[in-house]
Amino acid sequence: MLGIHKLSSLLGAVMLCSAVSAQQFTYNLFALRSVNLHDSKIEGRVGALGSVTLTDYSVGSALRANYDRCDLAVAGDLIFTRGSVLNGRVCARGRLVTQDVGLRVQPVNYVVEDLDGYAADADVLSRYLGEMVPDRVVLDHVKGTELKLVGTRTRLNVFQVSAVALAQASGVRIELPYGGSALINVLGSTVALQSIGVTLSGVDAAHVLWNLPQATRLTVASAGVEGSVLATQASLEFNTGKINGSVTVLEASGNGTYTNRPYVGPLHR
Repeated sequence: MLGIHKLSSLLGAVMLCSAVSAQQFTYNLFALRSVNLHDSKIEGRVGALGSVTLTDYSVGSALRANYDRCDLAVAGDLIFTRGSVLNGRVCARGRLVTQDVGLRVQPVNYVVEDLDGYAADADVLSRYLGEMVPDRVVLDHVKGTELKLVGTRTRLNVFQVSAVALAQASGVRIELPYGGSALINVLGSTVALQSIGVTLSGVDAAHVLWNLPQATRLTVASAGVEGSVLATQASLEFNTGKINGSVTVLEASGNGTYTNRPYVGPLHR
């Protein structure tokens, strides 16, 4: 029989999952600390609890224009050199320095969004998802071959993959029945997606979620990642490549491209 505290925690987690799913991962990139990006673009919105430094960068190109919306929402300082935020507003609570940045409306020194609440919810969600019983477990993999994750559920398929197995793979192929979604829990403190591609069959990027509940370091280089990434304890170094989904990390750096395809699938079975 479930204890009252465990039952309360479970009900809270289910309610949280419903709320997060409804808001569809609001930010294309969200960092619980700092962001330092250059020479690339984020198609959607950016949020950060720490400081943000952008150089030769574009934000929000895939969004519909709404100048009451903070497309760049920063709780700390913002230093933005050369770039654009053309479909929304720039909001920063700290020092705000812009140079040669294309803006349609003036920046403001406040942030309406509850960035702290978003960060707390993301952290709780990552831990909850990481404890889900997997449909398939992959602890090891033959080096240089494709890692296949095949699901049978028409709702949520849960996979558990070790960071070691992922590092050995030449690519990842996710095959699901029509209507299915994939939650991929990657276990390990250091996760690398380098010179690797992700192929989808029967599913699109908006129904794939990579959850890294143990990771403190995430490296993405020369890779095409299909799906959203939830790694609230990880420092992301992302150079050369594309992540086709929403990304939530501890901090982010590099020149990779973020395309705005947030996760819209279920977060519980």
